[in-house]
Amino acid sequence: MRRLPIVNRTHRRSGKTGNEKKPIFKRRARERRHLILPVVPLIMRLYLDDDSADPLLVRLLRHAGHDVQIPADIGKSGHPDPFHLQQAILTSRVFLSGNHDDFDLLHNLVLAAQGHHAGILIVRRDNNPKKDLSPGGIVRAIHNLLNANVPLIDCLHILNHWRSPP
Repeated sequence: MRRLPIVNRTHRRSGKTGNEKKPIFKRRARERRHLILPVVPLIMRLYLDDDSADPLLVRLLRHAGHDVQIPADIGKSGHPDPFHLQQAILTSRVFLSGNHDDFDLLHNLVLAAQGHHAGILIVRRDNNPKKDLSPGGIVRAIHNLLNANVPLIDCLHILNHWRSPP
């Protein structure tokens, strides 16, 4: 049996045989286009203060996938504000309250004592329908805050500022 010679045919215009490897960076870029990244749910472990433990808000937050704890869950309703912040710190939960003045002071006290907390979220209630947040608005504001990927640990955020995406 006679062997035929292997002929590398070249393209008449470019002079390339077609067997050359494409540059690796182009192949990887093309492969990356087809990657589907998993959607990571943005959830938060929350502790709601007595003044924010509205049943509708709790239900909406839990429906959105957040892990919510309220003082009634642990039998501590009616305790003073420092106790509730301490409970949130001990359980590594972000604290949600409508009591701006007290928790601004407590936030500063914790940081001055070189302590740490998972974060404090404040809902301002100014009796202004254009600025006040409904329970659904609070859930959207938390979603917008999480999507913005801003730091929460040792920070105090006013949720009213997050009513619309950044």
